[in-house]
Amino acid sequence: MFTISIVLILIGGFVAFVNWFSFFQSYSTKRFHSTVPLIGAVLLGGGMFILPATRSYCWSALFLDYGTLALLLAFPNLFREFWSTRRFNLVSEYLGQAEKKTACLRLFKNGVFTIRLQLSRPPNECGLVNVGTTGKWQRDGNRIKLSTKEESASFEVIHDAPIESLRQSLGFVSWENKDEMSLAGIEFVESAIKSAATESLNHLNQSKS
Repeated sequence: MFTISIVLILIGGFVAFVNWFSFFQSYSTKRFHSTVPLIGAVLLGGGMFILPATRSYCWSALFLDYGTLALLLAFPNLFREFWSTRRFNLVSEYLGQAEKKTACLRLFKNGVFTIRLQLSRPPNECGLVNVGTTGKWQRDGNRIKLSTKEESASFEVIHDAPIESLRQSLGFVSWENKDEMSLAGIEFVESAIKSAATESLNHLNQSKS
């Protein structure tokens, strides 16, 4: 058991070291370097738990491994985003298609949006096939503005009856700089799919008017 615990501690410690090295690399170069969560903490903590001398300190592995620590810190935001984008919070869904591009814009009632672009490629062709982002949205008349932490985009309503449709008037720079990711000229048509909560809210508003 002693040998197993030492091996687990060494492997877990190495993974934790690599994760911390990636963190400092990201900080110094201003370029993101990904980390591996959980593995380092599980191995390091498991090895410490096996040894009686370190058993009471095995919980510290959660903080000794930066990958796991970063995941713990990000978990509240990840859960909030997960909950915010459930179907029952959906206000509107818009679908757009042009050539090999298929895009889906979803607006949720808590001011959160998601947009995802899929690219159809031949079986043997390499390249981007799926990309998406999320952020906040707000509507001002016939304009819908989307904002992420880094950039913003806006869509204009071009048809409002019988089914609403949108067209991009200002795109995300990071998307528009690449032709295959550009949403320019694509008409987004509102889907018939809406959440039960949204339909109930609309019915309530109609009853009050």
